[in-house]
Amino acid sequence: MKENNTQVQEKAPVNPLFVPAIGVIAWLIPGAGHWILGKKNRAIAIFCGIMFLFIIGIIAGGTALINPGHAKLWFLAQVFSGLPALIMKTNADMGYGKGIDIGQLYTACAGLLNLMCVIDALIPPAEPGSQNNLKDKELQV
Repeated sequence: MKENNTQVQEKAPVNPLFVPAIGVIAWLIPGAGHWILGKKNRAIAIFCGIMFLFIIGIIAGGTALINPGHAKLWFLAQVFSGLPALIMKTNADMGYGKGIDIGQLYTACAGLLNLMCVIDALIPPAEPGSQNNLKDKELQV
């Protein structure tokens, strides 16, 4: 018989009063929520991915494309990028063109991706043995 020597490490549950703070921090600095939760590799990947998208968007369209007065729906998606979008918010006339369109798309994708990462940081993982854990399920024929 083969014994299973794997051990499940149990982490202390996150204090429910601290959860909103994790959400705000994860929104302001992409990946910071995962960093606080101890998922450092995931936090670095999130930060690098979201910042890459955001910076490429700024390079393509300029800083004037983050404009709440001109493109409200685009700004709503962009603001989920956190501090980078809040810092670069302008009221300057942004003009038109392919660069602006691509820049808005990239920065909005960065914001929406960060929103998904914030939700991921706030929702606890499934417990081992629960029905949601795909690792425990086996295909029965």
